[in-house]
Amino acid sequence: MEDVRTVRIDWYPPEPSTGAKSIVAIGTFDGVHLGHQAILRSARRLAERLEARAVALTFDPHPRLVVAPDAPPPLLLTPLSDRVALLREYGAEAVAVLGFDREVAALEPETFVSSVLCARLQCSGVVAGFNFTFGRDRSGTAATLREIGEKLGLVTEIVPPVQLQGQAVSSSLIRQLVERGEVEGAGQLLGRPYRVAGEVVRGEGRGRQLGYPTANIRPDPAQQLPGDGVYLALLDQMPALAVVSTRPTFGPGARWLEVHVVEGSPSLYGRRSGVEFLRFLRPIRRFSGVDDLVAQIGVDRERALEYFASATEKRPRLLQGGSV
Repeated sequence: MEDVRTVRIDWYPPEPSTGAKSIVAIGTFDGVHLGHQAILRSARRLAERLEARAVALTFDPHPRLVVAPDAPPPLLLTPLSDRVALLREYGAEAVAVLGFDREVAALEPETFVSSVLCARLQCSGVVAGFNFTFGRDRSGTAATLREIGEKLGLVTEIVPPVQLQGQAVSSSLIRQLVERGEVEGAGQLLGRPYRVAGEVVRGEGRGRQLGYPTANIRPDPAQQLPGDGVYLALLDQMPALAVVSTRPTFGPGARWLEVHVVEGSPSLYGRRSGVEFLRFLRPIRRFSGVDDLVAQIGVDRERALEYFASATEKRPRLLQGGSV
């Protein structure tokens, strides 16, 4: 690939005027977790010092889909729209999304830096995590990036791992925790509750018939859902119970995300809503009949009301999306 001017780069907000120098924080940034946030803070400080703009460069699709097409596709912690919003929330003045394809993956590390970062992004400095890899066959490392940066006159900063409770924060670790239903631990590594968003769609109306109406959320199929279970959650900042299951009492099927707002029954059909998972409450089990199921939902609701009453007294930011 000789002409990197054909590389697709989408800007959020739309591409700024040319000539503005950038400090580029680079990475896949899936999850925008505590480690990623440290990279963004470093880029913002460097941008302020050098009177440049802080730009986050991320990739779409996920590079593993391109470099390992036969492997199981990675489930994302943050679909692209959420990732862009979070990158801006945590310090990026603009987000550049690089269309990742086989041609981009085949670029030599120095070509990538000189022709994409410097020529296309007007980069005068670059910030990356300690384990960042790039270029043909992932031959470029953080050390390579520093060497190329020195050669091209770029200010280069490599951010060490962020440790929490003796473990390095990483997207893969968070993904494992979410898959196991350990959403509290995942939230600690993210610095906020794990969130799944999707359109509210009409289901079979069974929850309303049982006296506990639910919103059926259709999440992005590429996003990692928490493991099956009942969770304390927020639905658009409203205290709720979230259920991830195959509905075994009514016959197993596809996995669903259903959410019951514990006070009130807002109309949500047709809108995009976000579910923040706060705490695992109990595993899914098959009930002998509808009466047993309804009784258990009542117990779950009472436990949720007690939890939220206590949490809002101790931590009033809970209902404004603060971490628990």
